[in-house]
Amino acid sequence: MMASDPLAPFFTTPVVVERRTGNGAAGPTFAPPVTLLGWVVNERRLVLGGDGEEIESAARVSLPATTPAIPVGSRVRLPDDRVATVLTEQRREGGPAFLPHYYSVDLT
Repeated sequence: MMASDPLAPFFTTPVVVERRTGNGAAGPTFAPPVTLLGWVVNERRLVLGGDGEEIESAARVSLPATTPAIPVGSRVRLPDDRVATVLTEQRREGGPAFLPHYYSVDLT
């Protein structure tokens, strides 16, 4: 039996995600939009991009650990109707057993 997610009470804000699927003749291609429940924090911070360069992020969305990957370059519509691009994504696992796991994306 799977244990319930201790962070579930915090994942209450709907965000609409369009996962990047590749590139087409007209630019990036995206999967159909899906609505996910997460925890949105709007704050500017520096994050490390895939190439190791520092990038300024304007928001972070934390989601359940079981969320399928949201690739860099995907689009996320936030509750304020702003459409942001995924800069980094990471699965937060490990550490002491009592710490809950989650998934997060940093956005433009």
